[in-house]
Amino acid sequence: WDLTAATGAPPAVGNPSAYYVGAENTKHVIYRSPDGRLHEIWWYPGQTPGYGDLTAFAGAPPAADSPAGFTENGRQHVAYRGTDSRIYEIRW
Repeated sequence: WDLTAATGAPPAVGNPSAYYVGAENTKHVIYRSPDGRLHEIWWYPGQTPGYGDLTAFAGAPPAADSPAGFTENGRQHVAYRGTDSRIYEIRW
């Protein structure tokens, strides 16, 4: 299943991070595109996936490498190293 084609999301570089949010019954894939932006593809099982630009959503700086995504206490988190070598977190 080509998630990027299904959503029109940009291509990926590096390794994606994926997780499941049980409270929402949603699956999530977080990845970096060639321009350093972070993106999220999410879906409910059996439904068409959605797409979002996390860099635009959070006003975050570009990423230098692969992100790590996780959930905690009902919130979603993405941690990554920026091109300035600082560690950042986007959460919602």
